[in-house]
Amino acid sequence: MRFHRSLACSMLPLLLLGCGKSGPKVASVSGQVTLNKKPLANADVTFSPTEPGPNNSPGLESSARTDEQGRYSLKVIQDKRDGAVVGAHKVRISLIARGASLVNRVPKAYNQNTKLTFTVPAEGSKEANFVLSSEGN
Repeated sequence: MRFHRSLACSMLPLLLLGCGKSGPKVASVSGQVTLNKKPLANADVTFSPTEPGPNNSPGLESSARTDEQGRYSLKVIQDKRDGAVVGAHKVRISLIARGASLVNRVPKAYNQNTKLTFTVPAEGSKEANFVLSSEGN
């Protein structure tokens, strides 16, 4: 019994080392979203890598919700790390209004049919800003 306890105690540091968050390199990403030159509050911002992850798995997506000034800071959806995977991303921004029916107040050109992109640099970015217009241009 004493042998098993000492073996377990000696293995604990190694097990803890293996429990850290791993995976693709992630860098801090934050910015501001405006619509018609006004901060877009309570909008959902999602970054989706354009390249697949390991073994052709879908890349790790990141998301955030904007505050009253339209500012956001991304977190990886799957493991809650701060930031987004380094590399190119497709960006979707939406603001769903709930009422008699669900309506997205952001034009489809910025979500369903998005052409928005952002490349996350290895050092991260505090300037991932998106200037949107009601016309979707």
